Amino acid sequence: MANILFTCPHCSHTTELASRTAGMKGNCPSCKTEVVITPDNPEPSIVAEEFISVGTSDGIQQWRKRKERKKLSWWFDKKAMVVIAPILIFVLVNLIINIPYLSQFSEERSSDSNFQNNTVLSREHRAALKFNSGLRQYEEGDLDKALADYNKAIELNPAFSDAYLNRGNVYYDQSELDKALADYNKAIELNPTFADAYLNRGLVYHDQSELDKALTAYNKAIELNPEEPLAYLNRGNVYYDQSELDKALTDYNKSIELNPEEPLAYRNRGQVYHQQNERFQAVADYNKAIELDPLTGVVYYLRGIAFHQIGDTAKADVDFTKAKELGYDPLE
Repeated sequence: MANILFTCPHCSHTTELASRTAGMKGNCPSCKTEVVITPDNPEPSIVAEEFISVGTSDGIQQWRKRKERKKLSWWFDKKAMVVIAPILIFVLVNLIINIPYLSQFSEERSSDSNFQNNTVLSREHRAALKFNSGLRQYEEGDLDKALADYNKAIELNPAFSDAYLNRGNVYYDQSELDKALADYNKAIELNPTFADAYLNRGLVYHDQSELDKALTAYNKAIELNPEEPLAYLNRGNVYYDQSELDKALTDYNKSIELNPEEPLAYRNRGQVYHQQNERFQAVADYNKAIELDPLTGVVYYLRGIAFHQIGDTAKADVDFTKAKELGYDPLE
């Protein structure tokens, strides 16, 4: 039988014992302490057993068993490698090919995660999308859809001052003046330097015949943005309604200086000249207004009156006829 080496865990005494004693209890021959016999190194003992016993029948049998085990293990490893090697190669090749895509996927996931984690940005982003959709619907004349989009934008971002301004514009076009005014006020509350909100609030006050409030709103709009031609045009309209013709003329002049392509400014200035009995200057402004916008019937009518007062009845009749063709007739 082969022997094993055993070292006592208590006194570190090493003893050579028969292999059959492995796992049995016994007393250490040195310190006499009861221990469980555990080989120090089973593998070397087996090798020793095979080497020492090679001349015996048991030794030959055990040697053969050992060899058969080694042969079986080698055969299994070889067969396994034949099957596994192509799989490993396939996986490796695909991994190399897809490295750029894996990197891109990782970046996209990271980006998505950052986006989802920033809930404020997500809501503001969606509000901006709804706001832009509302702009398109408004430009296409679909006020109901524009209103729905602006409502959603405000729901997503209640601090969106531009959305209140534009929703106010929809209400204004729908003649919902109180709702329009409320939205313009909210836009100003959120952004006290919002010149356009003051400008549009002035429009509502003017339509409600609140001329002093309208004038205050336009003054503030001009203070915040002195380069806005519509603010001067609209303030000029307030002055005109207050019979402050010189102030109205000054504002119309400024509006035309800032924007020479606005037909309404020429038309309104023409009316001031007309009121001041400067009829030729009035005709000149009406001519310019018609040049810029030839489809507004009321301007032809106003020019027709000017021609009639000048004494050019033929031109007056032509203008009155043209005004009717365009759908303007003050007698209807």
